[in-house]
Formats: sequence, structure tokens, C-alpha cells
Amino acid sequence: MHFFLGSSLRKHEMEGQLFTGSFYYFLGVTLTSYLFPTPCATLGIVQLALADPAASYFGRLTKDISWSRIHKGFYGMGRNKGMLGFLMGAIFCVPFNYHILSLAQHGSMTSNIFASATSSAKLIALISLILGLAGAFADLCVPSPALIIPVGPKPRFHVDDNLIVPIFAGYACTQVFRTIGWTNVNLTPWLFL
Repeated sequence: MHFFLGSSLRKHEMEGQLFTGSFYYFLGVTLTSYLFPTPCATLGIVQLALADPAASYFGRLTKDISWSRIHKGFYGMGRNKGMLGFLMGAIFCVPFNYHILSLAQHGSMTSNIFASATSSAKLIALISLILGLAGAFADLCVPSPALIIPVGPKPRFHVDDNLIVPIFAGYACTQVFRTIGWTNVNLTPWLFL
């Protein structure tokens, strides 16, 4: 593992002190797929794939902008993270979410409020933003450096965004779809376009 993945592992992962991010990624994707309907699980996993690296990239890029930094966090949430990274992580997801949701088949809706094409486009844009914010917010809530469960043998468990983000975003997607009355959302034909 060190030979093949050594350049992408963090110091604590190389030393075997904590489980690697790929363990938490597998666990997060598996739990999300189990807990939520397929479209919601898929969109939750997509938020992890897009919001997490985008928030990290823009967070590092803007680390010297002091007003955007959350140094001590709010009860541990957001510690050593930045608001600009959070916002850019959320915004980065919106075009992809919008594209996928605008092509998807939404099944029936319980309300005719969004019957017109303009209203439908606005609704899809709003949902796209909400899902992006959910993924970026979940990433923001995971403290940096990670909180480690100190008891037990090595490697030890820690709070990891690869576990938290897809579950939180999948849950948010489920609630949004339930609230607006979307049933039988089908994303499958459009994920690879």
C-alpha cells in the first residue's frame, strides 16, 4: 500500500495511526447507498466527490484571508476551516446538480405550484444550491485536525468528512425531495453525459 499510494497518504496514515480516508470513503458510500433511495444516495455521494475537494482547494487558496477563517470553531464545528472554502465548495456543486436534475425524470409531484418551465428551472436551481450547501456544510462541520477516538488499538477511528458528507447530503436530498413531492426520481441515464 505504501509503494502504490504513499504519495497520496497523509503522515498519520503512513504511520498507521489512523484508518485511511479510503476506508471512510468506502464506509460513507456504502452506508449512504444502504440508508437512502438510489437517487438521493447518488446525489449525496456526488456532493462528496465535488464539494469536498473544491472546499479544500479554495480553503487552501484563501487561507491567508483572516476574516474568512474559523480558527477555534463553533463547538468544534468548522475548526481551522474557512467560510470562503465552504461557499466555493457549495457553489462548485450547483452546475452539476442543476444539469443532472434538469435532465432527470421526476415522476409525479404532489403540487402543481411548479408546473411552468420557469418555475421548474427555479426549483431545480434552488434544489441544486441546497444540495451543494448540504455537502459543503457537512464538510465544514468536520473539524481539522480530525477528532480521534483515543481508546483502542491502532489504527484508531476518527471523524472523517468522507463518512459524514455523503450521509448528510443524502439525508438532505431525501428531505428536499419529500418536501417538494418528487417521487420516482430517475437519474441513471444522465449520470455519464
